[in-house]
Amino acid sequence: MKKELLKHLVVIRGGGDISTGIAITLWRVGYHVLLLEQARPTSLRREASFADCVYSGEKTVERVTCRCAASFAEARELLKTQGIAMLVDPIGRVIHKLKGCILVDAVNDGAVRENKWPLSFSIGLGEGFCAGQDVDCVVELVRSFEMGKVIKEGRTQKLEQRNAQPSETDCIMMSPVEGVFAAKRTIGAIIKTGDPVGEVIDDKSVVYIITSPCDGILRGLIHDGNRVAQGQDIAEVDMRVTPRQCARVADRARAVAGGVLEAVLRFEGGRWN
Repeated sequence: MKKELLKHLVVIRGGGDISTGIAITLWRVGYHVLLLEQARPTSLRREASFADCVYSGEKTVERVTCRCAASFAEARELLKTQGIAMLVDPIGRVIHKLKGCILVDAVNDGAVRENKWPLSFSIGLGEGFCAGQDVDCVVELVRSFEMGKVIKEGRTQKLEQRNAQPSETDCIMMSPVEGVFAAKRTIGAIIKTGDPVGEVIDDKSVVYIITSPCDGILRGLIHDGNRVAQGQDIAEVDMRVTPRQCARVADRARAVAGGVLEAVLRFEGGRWN
């Protein structure tokens, strides 16, 4: 009789739409997953992101519910009973208490290089990590033939610089100034060119109306009341999706989740080298 493989706890830094796709995939095949987020997440695609449970207490995406714990003790209980939880811990302090966990880092802030976390295995997402140096492997994020590929040495492709001008499929709106964002529409709304989606109020109480440069569905919108920096992404209108699809895991997140699952299974199955 074959010995059952040990399923490590997986910690994911970041709770955006890609991290959420990874968390759901791992949870569905039996892993316990702890997501770590900042106190005021800035994820745009909030209807498809567990990050939003920091504001609401819990978030359900594709029938999987993640709850935000108020403490490490509560997070441990949620992991025992639900198998998935979120904790506000942007710099990963809790990781020192979780000996032998697997880390999936989607934050790219250098913390994985600076902290000597007691990890069994580490996976970085995107170009901010170097496989074989910062982490054990990286997973390709760029939408290309190799999206979701597991890379054991070196870096992934560089993400293209976002352009404020609309593309053939979507458009991103950025804050013109530093200030506080106030939403005027909700995710899933049908948007026409010129429609206001929100406003940014600067420190002198000057109001800047944010209008859409294209038609489509409002797929992404930063949480109401967040303080934003000049040039920060605050809204996304997409011409490819339906309102219902705004709350579902997207193709890119599924591809990256597949790469993460492959890496985890290869490591736990003794087939990494």
